[in-house]
Amino acid sequence: MSLGNSDLYVRRQSKSHVNTQHSPRTPEERVCLYCLQTFGNGEQYVSVDGQFYHIQCFNCYQCFNPLLDDTYFNFEGKFYCEYDFKRNYAPVCQKCKACVMGTVIKTVHGNYHPECLTCDNCEKVIEGGLYFDMMKNLCEDCHKQREKLDICVKCRSIILPEERLLYRGDLWHAEHFECMKCGTQLDITAKIWREKLYCQKCYDRYVMIVCAYCHKVIDLQHERAKEANGKYYHINHFFCNGCGVDIQGEHMEFDDENYCKQCYLKKSRKACSVCNGASDITAFNKHFCRRCFRCAHCQKDLTKKSKVINFDYQPICGKCFDKLPKELRKTIKHGNSTAN
Repeated sequence: MSLGNSDLYVRRQSKSHVNTQHSPRTPEERVCLYCLQTFGNGEQYVSVDGQFYHIQCFNCYQCFNPLLDDTYFNFEGKFYCEYDFKRNYAPVCQKCKACVMGTVIKTVHGNYHPECLTCDNCEKVIEGGLYFDMMKNLCEDCHKQREKLDICVKCRSIILPEERLLYRGDLWHAEHFECMKCGTQLDITAKIWREKLYCQKCYDRYVMIVCAYCHKVIDLQHERAKEANGKYYHINHFFCNGCGVDIQGEHMEFDDENYCKQCYLKKSRKACSVCNGASDITAFNKHFCRRCFRCAHCQKDLTKKSKVINFDYQPICGKCFDKLPKELRKTIKHGNSTAN
C-alpha cells in the first residue's frame, strides 16, 4: 500500500485576509456569503477562498464563535474553529490517540500520523511501501523478510498459507486447536474472542456481538467496541441518553441507560419543581431549592421552619393565608386535614 495525503483533512494555517479598502467592486463580490447582505461603502470585510463575509459573519459553523484571529478549517465549504473541527471531523491516530490535523495515513487498522505509522517488526517509521501481514503493519524490508517460510511454534514444521493461524503473537498450524464450543478442529477461519478460539459457525452463533445502537455486527477482530450496561456499541455510536452527545470519556449508568457525567447528575438527583436545579426542601410532595421556595402570593422567601400552607399545591405564608376569605380558609384547612 502506498502512502498519500488525505484531501479531507487539509489544515488552514494562514490567517484570514481582511480587506481594509473600500467595499468589493464587482457585482459578485458585493454580497456576504453568510447573510446575503451587501457591504457598506468602505466597510471592512473578510476574503477567504474567493468568498466574502462581513467581519461579524465570519464565524465557526458549529459554535458560532468568531474565526478572524484564530486558526480555522475549511471542510466542504464550511469553516470551523480548531476545537469543533477536531471533535467532528479529524480522525484519531491509532498509535498516539491524538487528532490527525495534517496528512493522514489510512490503513486497515485505522488512521495514523505519518510519524506514528511504524513497522510492527523493526519499529522504524514507514516512509515507503506499507504492507499488512498477519494483523501487523510492515515496512517493505520486513515484508520481504517475512516471505520466508513460517515455522509452527508447536511442531516446528513449515506452515503453509492455507494452514496458518496467529494466536497470542505466535504462528501455529490451525489444526492444533479445537473450537471451545463444539470441539471441531479449526482452520484459518478460526475467530478469537477473549483469548479463546472458535470455529466460524460457533462464533457467529454464540459470540457475535451486535451494536445496541445501529444493530449491526461489531467485528472485534478489526474494530474497537464500547461495553456498558451489558451491551456493546461501536466506538462512534456511544451516545448520552440525556443530551445525545457522543460520550468520549467517562460515562455513567442509570436505569439501564448511559449518560454523560453532567446529565447523570441531573437525572439522579431530585430536581426543583420550579427551576429544575438541585433541591433540598420537600413540601406537598414537591421539591424546591432554597431560592425557589417562596410564598406563591407575596413572593416572600420561606424556610423549612416557616409556617407554610398548601394552597392548591403551592406554598403560601401564614400572613397571606390570614388575608384569604374566611370560607376559603375553612375549605383549605379542611382539604389539608383530609389529605393528612
